Parts: sequence; structure tokens; C-alpha cells
Amino acid sequence: MPEEVITPAEDRLIKLLHKIAPKDKDFRVLVGLTCFDEGLTEELVDHIEKNHVTNPEEVERWLFGDPGPAAEE
Repeated sequence: MPEEVITPAEDRLIKLLHKIAPKDKDFRVLVGLTCFDEGLTEELVDHIEKNHVTNPEEVERWLFGDPGPAAEE
């Protein structure tokens, strides 16, 4: 089986997610796998870097959309 190669964008995303949510492994895995599967890695890295994103909620909003008030009930 061929060895998986991490692209520079994937490596950058992993590092950024560790800075944003250092103690939330589930969050990092969910975001990372979603980006890798959907091909959104470079776009999310650009968003985080350009907007100086520092909280997990902003990353979730960008990736999954705003859940709206109905989801909070």
C-alpha cells in the first residue's frame, strides 16, 4: 500500500489547528479530515491566515456554515 504524503497546505493546516485548539483533538481531527476529503485545505488555510482566526467557532462557521438559532435548541 502506498504511503500517504502530506501536502504543504495540509501540514500548515495541522499546525494552525494546533494553535487554534491545542487541547481539542476531536475538533482538529474533524476539521482536518473534512478539509482533506472535500479538498478545502488550501482555502481554509488562506482564510485562517488572512483573517487572523484564533477561535474554533470561526473555523467551524467557515467550514460547516452558521448553524442558526434552531440548532442551538
